[in-house]
Amino acid sequence: MAMKKRKVIQNMCVGLEVYAEHRFKMPYSELLDKLWEEAGVTEFQLLNALQLLGRLNKRGKNRLAEMKEKMK
Repeated sequence: MAMKKRKVIQNMCVGLEVYAEHRFKMPYSELLDKLWEEAGVTEFQLLNALQLLGRLNKRGKNRLAEMKEKMK
């Protein structure tokens, strides 16, 4: 995954680095790579999951709301 995509997701999240290290025992960049490339997770799915985990900040919540609005 491009570093830019990782940075975008990181900027929409709170405590993602610590969460990934604690929960999955891997750096968040590696976790995102696995989700994106191996599991085929979309940005919408990832943001939705991070919201359920309580990891989205205001920017992330706004982006998710925009995506949901476009789907209507």
